[in-house]
Amino acid sequence: MNSDSIIRTFVFYNSKTDDTDCVVSCECPRRASAINGMSDPGASNFDTYASEVDGLLQTHSESSNEVRTALENLQNRFPLPLTEIVSAGIWDQTAARLRVNNHLKSDFADAVRNIKRTGRSFNAHDEQYLRLILTHWSGWSATDPEHMRDSWMQYLRRLFCHLDGLVPILDSLVWPEEVARFPVGYCPIEPTFFLLATPEAYYIFDLEGSGLYCAGNDLKEVYLGLKHCRFNGDKEGDWTPEKWSTESLDARLYFPVYELTDTREPALKLQYEIEKSLHITTNCAAENDEATAPETRNVNV
Repeated sequence: MNSDSIIRTFVFYNSKTDDTDCVVSCECPRRASAINGMSDPGASNFDTYASEVDGLLQTHSESSNEVRTALENLQNRFPLPLTEIVSAGIWDQTAARLRVNNHLKSDFADAVRNIKRTGRSFNAHDEQYLRLILTHWSGWSATDPEHMRDSWMQYLRRLFCHLDGLVPILDSLVWPEEVARFPVGYCPIEPTFFLLATPEAYYIFDLEGSGLYCAGNDLKEVYLGLKHCRFNGDKEGDWTPEKWSTESLDARLYFPVYELTDTREPALKLQYEIEKSLHITTNCAAENDEATAPETRNVNV
């Protein structure tokens, strides 16, 4: 396998009018390790191979023969989950990183299709930034149309019912039908971020804090906001969270999160049984004036 195809490198041009090259002191953390169980003697061989790549990236250039060989070994031994090296400059990280995709495929055309579902047009400028966004450390990729009406999406539409036409673009979940195809002993990254859109704007949902943020009107704004960690809410210019519905909901019952069983042959199991549909008890239209800000709510995640 020629590793040129799976090391993503982007060139940025300095411009006083374009802040795509703006550097800030923000090392966006991976909230759940992209390589689970590396210190566990019972961890899968996938973790061993992935750990070698990650280790080499701390001491070698991503284009070095050592890194390329280690990446080829990982991908030849484990075609799934999908892996790639993302250059440090894309997300202002101190070194290039190994990225692991949560879904079994990451199709650019599928992501474009999801965007067009909102009624938006899509041009070459959008393409540049969508390709960057798809390298995010959350492991997200295009939402499968078959899962756009799952209970997790019902949850989001209910919690933020003032946003009409909310469509999922990218998610960091794992579908039940994908589980059996992961390597034995491998545990996927816990879901974190989701990209959604309406005809008017793009939104980022942070599952850890149950916060939905308006990320801008175009994909450039989305990319720069993620790069500058504007979801943290601790500096000027950060995103403002959308107000929640007054409905009391437990996110754990709607977002599938997997863990390994503690058995001789570890297998993936759901942390919580997932509700197939949302049980709505109040009228959304009547409660918009009563919606509350996320920081004043207590929602289980």
